[in-house]
Amino acid sequence: MSEERALYDGMIRRRAVLTAALLLLVLLLFLLNISIGSSSISLSEILAILATGKGQGHNAMIVREVRLPMALMAMAVGASLGMGGCEIQTILRNPIASPYTLGITNAATFGAALGLILNTNVLNVSEPFVVTANCFR
Repeated sequence: MSEERALYDGMIRRRAVLTAALLLLVLLLFLLNISIGSSSISLSEILAILATGKGQGHNAMIVREVRLPMALMAMAVGASLGMGGCEIQTILRNPIASPYTLGITNAATFGAALGLILNTNVLNVSEPFVVTANCFR
């Protein structure tokens, strides 16, 4: 019994190390995403701006108003897509299921086509968002 317990503990330990390494990689890529752009900002300055809110020149405004929201949105969208895919696979009990399996992609395409061709506004949203909103119909 202790041999099985040691094997299980090793598996849990490896999983914890892998999870920590992946979270560290996501954090590093998040900071790298913020630093790369038309005006290059060093990682140390980004950390200072995130901690204090102050930076050199316009860098604080660039980080806080432009790059940080975009980086956070990219992480949120990626996490949401991952959870959605996991949910589809769980509901269908099929590890290789995709949005094409249920026809979700085809329905979204049909809604977008309605918005483009017929200029139909089914969810009563403003003009720039008609096609996107019709995809959720």
